[in-house]
Amino acid sequence: MAFFLAQRLAERGIDVDVLSVQGSEESDRFRVHGLMKNWNWREANHLRSLIKQIRPDAVLLAYHRGMYHGHPMISFAATLAKSIDPSIHFMTQVSQVNFSTKRSPSITTRLARRAAEMWAGSARNDYVYGTLLRDSDSVMVLSQAHAEYLAKIDEQVVSKTLLIPPPPILRIADDADAARREARAELGLQQDEFAIAFYGFIYRNKGLQHLLQAVASLRDEGRRLRLVVIGGVLRFEHLPERTTESEAYFQNLQSQCQELGLEDLVHWEGTTAIDCERPSRLLYASDMAVFPFDEGVRLNNSSFAAAAVHRLPIVATRSQATEDAFQHEQNVLLCAPSDSEELARSIKRVMKDEVLRDKLRDGIHAMVQRWFSWDRAVDQIANTLLPDAADRPQDYAELSA
Repeated sequence: MAFFLAQRLAERGIDVDVLSVQGSEESDRFRVHGLMKNWNWREANHLRSLIKQIRPDAVLLAYHRGMYHGHPMISFAATLAKSIDPSIHFMTQVSQVNFSTKRSPSITTRLARRAAEMWAGSARNDYVYGTLLRDSDSVMVLSQAHAEYLAKIDEQVVSKTLLIPPPPILRIADDADAARREARAELGLQQDEFAIAFYGFIYRNKGLQHLLQAVASLRDEGRRLRLVVIGGVLRFEHLPERTTESEAYFQNLQSQCQELGLEDLVHWEGTTAIDCERPSRLLYASDMAVFPFDEGVRLNNSSFAAAAVHRLPIVATRSQATEDAFQHEQNVLLCAPSDSEELARSIKRVMKDEVLRDKLRDGIHAMVQRWFSWDRAVDQIANTLLPDAADRPQDYAELSA
């Protein structure tokens, strides 16, 4: 999301600088400072130096603890920025909550964190979020569940929380009709074959095993359908155990696919480049999308937004507290997680009922305008960070792994 957001802010005439790791791709629309070897205490000087050099009016931190190798340094970034210039508006975008890692911090890291606590003050200083919730001027969350989670950690964060779900993070094909026609031809889809899309990275908890079982059940009933899986295994660069777990999950899916005799009915697209139109073309080629997540669908699922912007009828699983934005039989067809039989019934219902498909398409289009619009998201972020951005160019710094 950081790349697309920086790009769209730059298109608004805002000066954007991105602090990232060494070797990051350059952009012709904003400046990329690939200074960080690692996001640890030793590298904090790069962060401090860049803020002093640029003197930005605002800073947006894309915070996901896993992105920063689980190191606590970045959780004190708001306090560091404010110590340099108290007038900087600091926004923290919390990309994921309750992130855990099996790795234990070293003694040096723990001692340095203790020193940082003494420097920043111990009041409202959280072990995971440091002083981000306390010292950020605004906190951007991607779902209501995230907002509720953070409020339990620090109730004072509620008044400065913005709910901005991630808009579609992919390049959308310009000509929908041509993309659908050409992609279906490439996949060998016949006119009477119903194409079901799954979009997103593959890892445990995605529920794909239940989707494969549902497809097999529908095939046995004589339904003409294909499954298009768009996305590859999610690899965690600094958490090899998580990568191994994802790879094992993918291999189990391949074995299941063979056992069910689905080799000819499932297309595994794999991972594509971020600026590639291929995922969009495959979504246009599909007749519906299915998200069988074990923990249910939420507003922070960018893969859902991607399918929604292509105006596909969507079947998804409920979460323990499904957000009000998801309206059963209005903009999505909801079913229970980890239940391949109910999933198959929901898919079959969409396949058979053209009126329902049209209703879901209209509903998802309205949901896109309300929750998944890039224009809306950028307006909210820009107006919060830089209230007078419409009057003159502003500096905007973004920190991203």
